[in-house]
Order: sequence, then structure tokens, then C-alpha cells
Amino acid sequence: MTITFKTIPASLRAPGVYGEIDPSRANASTVNQPTLIIGQMLASGTATANVPVLVTSYDQARTTFGAGSMLSLMYKKYREADAFGTVYVLPLADNAAGTQASNTITITGTATAAGTLNVYVAGTNIQVGVAAGDANTAVAAALNAAINAAIDLPATSSVSTNVVNVTARHKGIAAGDIDLRVNYGGPAAGEFTPTGVTVAIGAGTAGTGEPVLNFTALADTAYAYICTPYTDSTSVGAVSTLLNDTVGRWSPFLQLYGHAFSAKEATVGNLSTFGNGLNDQHLTVLGFNDAPEPVYLWAAAYTGVCAQSLSADPALPLQNIALPVKAPAKQSRFSLTERNTLYFDGISTTRINDAGQVILDRSVTTYQTNTTGAPDSSYLDTETLATLQVLLRDVKDMLSVKFGRVKLVQDGTSIPAGSNTVTAQIIKGEVIGWYRNQVNAGLAQDAAGFARGIVAENQGNGVVALLLPIAVANQLRITKLLVQFTKP
Repeated sequence: MTITFKTIPASLRAPGVYGEIDPSRANASTVNQPTLIIGQMLASGTATANVPVLVTSYDQARTTFGAGSMLSLMYKKYREADAFGTVYVLPLADNAAGTQASNTITITGTATAAGTLNVYVAGTNIQVGVAAGDANTAVAAALNAAINAAIDLPATSSVSTNVVNVTARHKGIAAGDIDLRVNYGGPAAGEFTPTGVTVAIGAGTAGTGEPVLNFTALADTAYAYICTPYTDSTSVGAVSTLLNDTVGRWSPFLQLYGHAFSAKEATVGNLSTFGNGLNDQHLTVLGFNDAPEPVYLWAAAYTGVCAQSLSADPALPLQNIALPVKAPAKQSRFSLTERNTLYFDGISTTRINDAGQVILDRSVTTYQTNTTGAPDSSYLDTETLATLQVLLRDVKDMLSVKFGRVKLVQDGTSIPAGSNTVTAQIIKGEVIGWYRNQVNAGLAQDAAGFARGIVAENQGNGVVALLLPIAVANQLRITKLLVQFTKP
């Protein structure tokens, strides 16, 4: 017989018409690529620490992790960049041994004219109406009341005469990134300090003690994009282990894959030093300096725009995309030379357009050298591993569906049509056809070269080994113009 069945037995004698469904050539589904956001929850939240939660709305995030918590704000910011992706959140408890960041806002003088005070707390404008004749103590009391009335702020405050003391809700370094500034919008936004009033921001005290990352409860759930706001060496090491090629999610025994996105606020020099201390193709860090919003919101926005783009097309360049964050101060924005330097140090960066929007300039991984210490650009671009992640998952699904339950015989054996028997070369032919489809989809290139280079070996004992010379699609980065002119 040339047609064989997997469920209808050959011994069937009872009369009738029996149909068996074979989906091996019909699978055209796309794989869901969920995001995992890692951050801290407040004690007022209802979630269980270290257990991932599927979150579908900001209201749910506020209840689950606490209003004003790092996680509720990260979720909100992420959704500003990716409105439709599936999002899980891994809540962490504050480190009990940590401390909260704090700073002061000192009000002096007496208002000689009415006006509006604009104080930005972690990027949120807290406005206070000031009447002519208001003393500094009255202005400070009003500002303190306004800060505490904003229940979604990542900080609370108290007042002592004319000094407002601002304290982060969470303990820790990243969670303590509570920027304070006055009149961020400037004259263009109509922001002026009321006449007679002076506002001074203190030097501030940073938070300490990042939470311990515990990934046990992630189990075997595949997360395509992982947002982490923590860039201390211990946290970075934990994420690197999670995604490791040997024992982590990129190992051939787990095949869960995923890519981590983070952010770091520092000067160019400090970012360069930080980047040169890393070398992980599965980690991408966005560098910036002197921005009003906390680093964890930059991490969430960065992950969101990248996840949205990569889910739609993993090979499409991660560049010229607007991030929903407030721009750094003009004097702290990176020049072209500085950005180019950071790309050689494993740090992604942004630029600011004429409209004041933050634009993703290029996304690179922290991978810079191979195991011998030689410079290596193999994994430079974030898009490379994102594309490979999709291709690996897709070819695995194709092979599992078509060859999940077949017999293997040596090459050259005559195989009747419809038989549940294959050779290594039959599998090779299917993979070549699969690759042509990926080329047509714009994820790969050089189908002819792939067909020439692919190797399929029957290694005995039911093992087929495949060598896949995949050439992933490249991204257009630079267009060079050589202008030759004449003056006839």
C-alpha cells in the first residue's frame, strides 16, 4: 500500500467510511510572542512575589501591584508603545535590606504675583496655584499636598516648614530614580516660576539594595521579550544565566529563547565603561542621560517599541521609532560622535528630532567579542537574534508537525507516496522548501545558497542531523552619497 495511516488500523474490518485528518501540510499559524516585564510591587498589591501574572489592563496592574508601584507604571508605559501584545509581569518584593531614595524641594521667598508652580516628579508635572502674597511655607504645604494627592506617583512626600521631603515608594537603586526638576516644559509650555518664589532641588540620596531576581516560577513558558530595569552586576548576571546558550533558555534542551531589554542612565563615559564590562548577545541596553522620567520607564518604553516592531517583522530595522518618554535636557543629549562610540561599546542610543521626540537611533546587543577576546560583530544587531528566534521556532514547529511520528530509513530507499516513512534527504527537501518561504517573507536571503549548503545526515539510531546555513535578512542602516559636481 502506498498510503499509510497513523490512527486508522490496518486490521479494521467493520464496514464504513473513516476519515483521518493529517495537518502536516496545513500549519500556517503564527507563534504568540509574549513580553515579560520584571519589576517591584508594593505591599498594598495583591500579587504573589516571584510568580508571573498575565496583565491585560492598567487598572489590573494598579490593583495587582499597587498604585504608584514601579510595575504598574512600567506596564502603563509599555502599553503606550505596544497596545496589543501579550504581557506577563513578574512582581518582585523590595529588598528588605535596601533603602529608599529621597530628595528635597526647598521653597524660599514670598510670591509677589499670582502664578503656577510646575514641579516635575519622576517626569510627572505637579502643578500648584500660587497667589500673590503666599509665603514659602504656604507654597511648600500646597506642593506637598499635591504630590501626595497624585496616588500614581512613584514617590510620596512630607513637609517641614518650607522644605518638601520626597521619598521613593520602593527601596532600591532603579526604583529610586526619582528625578525632580522645575519648569521642564519651559516658556514654550508656559511654565514660569511665580515671581518672588525660588525653588531649589537638593542633591538627593540614592536608594540601595536591588531585589533578588527569582526566575523559578517562569517554568517552561516562552517569553520573546523580557524587560528588566536592573543593571547592577548581580541582576545582569541572573538575566544572562536565564538566557544562556548552554543551560538557559537558548540551550538546545529548552529552546524557549527570548531577549532581554534594559536601560541605563549615565554620562557617555560611564555608559562606555558599563557597556565594555558586558558581552551578552541576549541583552540589549538603551543608554541615555539626564531625563526626567525614571530609568525603569525608559526600559519599559524601549521594550515596548522593540516588541511591537519585532513581533510584526523581526528583521525590520529598530531605528527611526519614537519612544513615549520625555527627552533629556538639551545639554545632555548625545551627539552623533557619542552615539557612534557607544555602538562600539554595546550600548543602544536615541536622538531627539526637531519636534522634541525621543527617536530610537539604533538597537545593538552588548555582545562585542568572541571567546578568544577578538572583536566580533556576529550578534551586533538586536534584529539578528530576534529573526533567528522566529526562524528556529518556525522550523522546529514545521519539523514537529510533518515528521513528529514517522519511520526513518537510509537515504536512497524508494519511498511510496503517502507513506509514513522518510529519509534524511526527504527532510532536507522539506527544509529547503521552508527556507524559500522565509526568503519570500523577507526574514532570510539567498535561497539558492541555502539549498547548496544545507547538509542532512542520517546518523543512525533514528537521528537526523541538519546543518542549516541560514543567511538572515540584513537591515539598511547607512546610505552613502558621493556627489560629483561640475561647473560647466
